Amino acid sequence: MTDPVDPAPDIYDPAFVKAVFDRCSGKYIAFSYAHSIGCTSPASGTKPV
Repeated sequence: MTDPVDPAPDIYDPAFVKAVFDRCSGKYIAFSYAHSIGCTSPASGTKPV
């Protein structure tokens, strides 16, 4: 059921999609960077084969 006072956003509207990506991009970059630390080198400290 929709609320006539505050209707649901049109999730297919290009402006809405852009706003979502703009709002989330900084958080995604920070999350990705924080969780990728150490994943590029072996945990044991040995050289890759």
